[in-house]
Amino acid sequence: MKSHARALHSFATRLTLLLTFRSALRWATAWFFFWGVIVLASRISGALGNKWLLAGTLGFIPIALLAALRELRRRAAFSAGSST
Repeated sequence: MKSHARALHSFATRLTLLLTFRSALRWATAWFFFWGVIVLASRISGALGNKWLLAGTLGFIPIALLAALRELRRRAAFSAGSST
């Protein structure tokens, strides 16, 4: 593999990781906003205990993983063209 091809693959990998992180952060932020509304509403009404509210905070993990997986699937593949 030539030097420029290695550099391009390295750049593409770093860019994919950055876009994956950005997507996961965006969806985690949306989850925390949504969960914050639920927490405020339940605290005002006194409907749920604190343990359930804290457990829902961990809901961002599967959402962030799904967003990262979605972004990884969107990654463009390198073409296997001839190198001259």
